[in-house]
Amino acid sequence: TPGSALDELVLDGQPGLYVDSNSTLYIADTGNHRVIKYLWNSTSGIVVAGGNGQGPEPNQLNGPYGIYIDEIHEIGAIYICDTFNHRIQKWIEGASVGITVASSADQLHDPVAILLQSTSNQMIMYIASFDHSQILKWIPYAQEPLAVVAGMSGSVGTGADQLFAPRGIKFDKDWNLFVADTGNDRIQKFLFNISSCAKQ
Repeated sequence: TPGSALDELVLDGQPGLYVDSNSTLYIADTGNHRVIKYLWNSTSGIVVAGGNGQGPEPNQLNGPYGIYIDEIHEIGAIYICDTFNHRIQKWIEGASVGITVASSADQLHDPVAILLQSTSNQMIMYIASFDHSQILKWIPYAQEPLAVVAGMSGSVGTGADQLFAPRGIKFDKDWNLFVADTGNDRIQKFLFNISSCAKQ
């Protein structure tokens, strides 16, 4: 049932969902500008990010969409596509405010999906920019992306190197990147570090 109580959600389209290794469910409650956590077998959620109205302040979110939980470096830290604030926010478990780890209205416009890759000494974010129809590789706290890994042409289209309003991203075990190319009604598969792709 739509609403703002902890057992009510206002979802938009395909909201961000994440299930961690403890079977805890995290949901981006887009319309209520918050992220809610549901423990296993619980019917009422716990607000873990946002929940202070719509806005750009550190304790607020504006239409959050994609989410990802760090289960390796900072256990329980939530990375949130704060879509209409054009930024990625990190909320450490138990925190009352978020930390901006990526922000650029020019290059990170309307982020809607995020993945994390853990290396030996750093975390790498892969972010779907809905408006720019690109998938960006971004180091936390950097001022600009490290690379564009999909949507290389920089323009919307149906070509093999183009995307149109991507909403979902996922790597398989071989680091092939799958993109929900929403505006083109297709799933695109990109070989990691290779600009060509094969439609699946």
